[in-house]
Amino acid sequence: MVMDGWRRQEATQQALRRDANESIEVCSTRTGRHPLLDNLFLCECGDPRCIRTLHLSLAEYESVRAWPTHFLIAANHENPEVESVVSEMDRFAVIETLTGEASKVALRTNPRPLYPA
Repeated sequence: MVMDGWRRQEATQQALRRDANESIEVCSTRTGRHPLLDNLFLCECGDPRCIRTLHLSLAEYESVRAWPTHFLIAANHENPEVESVVSEMDRFAVIETLTGEASKVALRTNPRPLYPA
């Protein structure tokens, strides 16, 4: 199955924002910032125009990263054609990519090992 161009762009956008958020987490951990007030993460939705930021504790962020096909988004930023909302909080939601190709992009670009040592 060939992935539509817009779906590939959306999946790639999510992966790029996930990479940026990984850098934010590393900086937050190294600087010892307050675990909730200073941790601003980017919305990982597939909309390239989205500029939303989300407050998460490092523990909340880690719970999202436990699954390579899960992404952190602002509420109502999901694309129901290719994603499913896993959980919603007041400050953010977590989605999972559902389509085969989008999930493959998420897995292929996952910056973390699937089975940590």
